[in-house]
Amino acid sequence: MATVEDVARLARVSKSTASRALRGHPAISKETIERVRMAAEKLHYVPNRAATNLARQRSHTVVLFVNNLLARQTEEFHDGVETVCSQKGYLMMLQKLGDDKRRSEHYLRLLREMRVEGVIVVPHVRGVHREEIAMMREWGVPVVQIDNYVPDSDTDYVGCDNCAGAKMAADHLLSLGHKRFGVVSSVPASLSCITERIEAFRQTVSEQGAFLADVIAAENSEHNPYEFSRRAMHALLDLPAPPTAVFATSAPTAVGVLRAIRERGLRCPRDVAVVAFDDEQFVGYLETTLTAVRWPAYEIAQTAADLLIRRIVGEETGPPRHVLLKPLLIYRESTLGCRTDIDEEHSLEVLS
Repeated sequence: MATVEDVARLARVSKSTASRALRGHPAISKETIERVRMAAEKLHYVPNRAATNLARQRSHTVVLFVNNLLARQTEEFHDGVETVCSQKGYLMMLQKLGDDKRRSEHYLRLLREMRVEGVIVVPHVRGVHREEIAMMREWGVPVVQIDNYVPDSDTDYVGCDNCAGAKMAADHLLSLGHKRFGVVSSVPASLSCITERIEAFRQTVSEQGAFLADVIAAENSEHNPYEFSRRAMHALLDLPAPPTAVFATSAPTAVGVLRAIRERGLRCPRDVAVVAFDDEQFVGYLETTLTAVRWPAYEIAQTAADLLIRRIVGEETGPPRHVLLKPLLIYRESTLGCRTDIDEEHSLEVLS
C-alpha cells in the first residue's frame, strides 16, 4: 500500500509538502498540488483518515441516536442526516438508544473515546434520556434533539410544528360541521410532540365552542398500539354523547380507531370522521384512506444535521435554537369520502 512518502518521492517534493498539497493547503502552488495529486492517483494512494484525525484531535463523525430502528421516520432521519454529512465531509453512525441505562452509558463512553464530534438524538418514548443528554453536554459534545424534546436540556431542537398540524386537523373537522370530538393516542402523552398535538387540538375545538368528549392517551408504550387504540375508540363510542370526529395522534393509532368503527357497524366518515397526525405510506392504502397531517421528517433531519455541523465548526455560537418546520394536511376519504383532488405537494416553512 502506497504511503505519503511514496507520493512525495514520485512528485519530487518533501513529505510535508506532499501532505499539505493533498489537503489543498493555500500555501502550496496549484502546479505542485496538481503534480502531487497525479502522483497519488498513479500510486492509488489512500489517505489514512484515522491518523489524520488523531493528529488533529478530530474524527469528523456524528451519531444519530434513534429509539426505533424499524420506524418509517428512522429511515427518513437517517437519509436526511447522511445527505448533509456526506456533503460536508462527515461520517454518520446510526445507533439505537434504548431503555437500558447501563448499555446507553457504555455506548456513550465508547463514542467519547472515538472522539465523536456531535450527536443528533430522538428522545425515547419511555426513557427521555435526560441523563444521557446531560452527559454529552458535560463532555462538550454538541447535541441536537429532533422530533421530541427533553425540557430544560439546553440543546438545539428541530422538529415539526405539532401545534400547527393539530390546529389544521381541528379546523378541517370543524369546517365539516362536527361539534363532538374525541382524541385517541396510543403513544404516551408524556412525549412533548404528543402533548403539543393534544393540547392544540383541544384548544382549537374549545375556542369554537365545540364539545370534546374525552381524550384517551396511553400512559406508557408497553402495549400493542393498534389494540390500545381499538379499545379506546370503543370506549369513546360507549359514551352517552359519542364523538362524530376523532383525532388520532399517530397513524398506528388511527388504524385501531378505524377497526373499532367497523366493528360497531358504523361507517367512516358518514358516522365518524377520522384525522391522523403522521402520514405514513400505508394510510393511503387502507380500506378507508386516511386524512392525515404529514410532517417533514427528512427535512427535519437535514436541518438538524446542518445546525449540528455549524455548531461543531463554530459557525453557530449563540444560545440553543428551536426550529419548527410546517406540516401539511392531506385530505382523503376518512373525512371527505371519495375525493380525487388530493394535494400531494410538500409545504415546508421554518417558523422559528
